Amino acid sequence: MTRHKTIKRRKKKSMGEVVREAREDMGFTYRQAASEIGIWFSTLHDIENDKAIPRLDTAVKICNTLMIPIDEMIEGLNETMRRRMWLI
Repeated sequence: MTRHKTIKRRKKKSMGEVVREAREDMGFTYRQAASEIGIWFSTLHDIENDKAIPRLDTAVKICNTLMIPIDEMIEGLNETMRRRMWLI
């Protein structure tokens, strides 16, 4: 009888989850972070709730402000979403 190992795969975090965690870790409110990044509060809210995908230039601003590696931020995006950000 052969034993099969069960491999647990790490669930990829969505872009919104990554951004929210970084913002909260830095102690920023939505409004503070949006102001530092240079975007509207509502835009940041939509990104964190996975209702919007930022353009590449905005994603870079978010990463720089919240100290998120860009690859970590986009890791959870599928190919269609990456195209929307101009990454493919």
